[in-house]
Amino acid sequence: MRKQLLPPTLFAIVMYVWLPRVSETAYLPALPNMVLDFQASANLLELTITIYLVVFSITTLFWGYLTDRFGRRPILLVSLFIFILGCIVCWWSHSIEYFFLGRILQACGASAGPVLSQSTARDCFHGAARNKAYSTVGMWMGLAPAIGPFFGGFIDQYWGWTHIFSLIALASFVFLLYVYLRIAETRPLAAKGAHITPWRAYKILLIDKRLVGMGLLVGAPLGGGLAFSAEGPFYYIQIYGLDTATYGVIVASLTFFLAVGSFLSRSMHSKQFTTETIINIATKLNIAASCILLTLTLLHVLTPAQAWLSLIIVSMLMMAIFLSMGMIIPNAIASATENYPHIAGAISSVFTSFFYLCAMVFSGTMSLLHNGTIYPLPIVIALSALVLYMTNRYCVQPKISSIE
Repeated sequence: MRKQLLPPTLFAIVMYVWLPRVSETAYLPALPNMVLDFQASANLLELTITIYLVVFSITTLFWGYLTDRFGRRPILLVSLFIFILGCIVCWWSHSIEYFFLGRILQACGASAGPVLSQSTARDCFHGAARNKAYSTVGMWMGLAPAIGPFFGGFIDQYWGWTHIFSLIALASFVFLLYVYLRIAETRPLAAKGAHITPWRAYKILLIDKRLVGMGLLVGAPLGGGLAFSAEGPFYYIQIYGLDTATYGVIVASLTFFLAVGSFLSRSMHSKQFTTETIINIATKLNIAASCILLTLTLLHVLTPAQAWLSLIIVSMLMMAIFLSMGMIIPNAIASATENYPHIAGAISSVFTSFFYLCAMVFSGTMSLLHNGTIYPLPIVIALSALVLYMTNRYCVQPKISSIE
């Protein structure tokens, strides 16, 4: 007899997005080796990240509508199945074309994760508990891109990159069984008839300046982080000569600061810091670290001739950038959809689609600018910081202040 189904724990909500987030970054240390295996250009391999984001952004729109119409649980099961199928195709791919197909399927399934985590957290938590829940989810999500490269770097070095996807598929299948056997539906009864089409939800977003601002506030730093994820393997491995395992350890250490930033944000909320103050502090930290990174690169202070000194400085600046991301992103996500409780799934989906489209711009720019030198990475990260600063100053801050 099946055990009684229960509302999802915070751990389960984290897992909705954690496994897909791991898959986004786990194969990145293997990109230089995949260039050799597929006999493809580095620009084409970096483009797999941009294609993933494009598909992710588009399919997110439909998951929100479907979760409001059919419920959270069935959509979670279907999306996990599609994600697992994508992992299997990536695992078995022997050409770049099949790998692209696998990444497209992964994106289709993974795109339900952020929608489900936001709408389910809204279903299960209220008031201050919801903000703390989002910060906790953000903290654990910050560990995903840290664990991904660490895990992927070692697997690529000792067993080959294809096994990265086989293990993610196995872990996702175990979680799918857990959801089927234990997780209950959480959609409020009031939301049953409240579903709206993705197009109408997008119209709501575009006329809500606060939502647009929050989307840019998430998309700009996320885009900078994804640009680092795409270019990092070539920057650290090909230019500075690290092996994939060492690179995985370094990136895990850097992106761990996403979780530190989310933890710090949660602590600041407990001490009565406002959302406005937290975002302001984090934005200033992001723009300062990004400008220093670009300036030192253009002045030739950071060069392969001084490899270890350069790596230490770059890594310290990236720690500060990831720390700021961990403070900004959970606060923006938690604040964005609070005015739409009965259509949380649809609004969460278009909001997620919007900020991933914003992030895609920076990831795509990174793949186009890649030229095997040290310059493209700090340029793209500085551009993302500029968009973050402008959005915070002219769009988001006045709206937050008027509400608080």
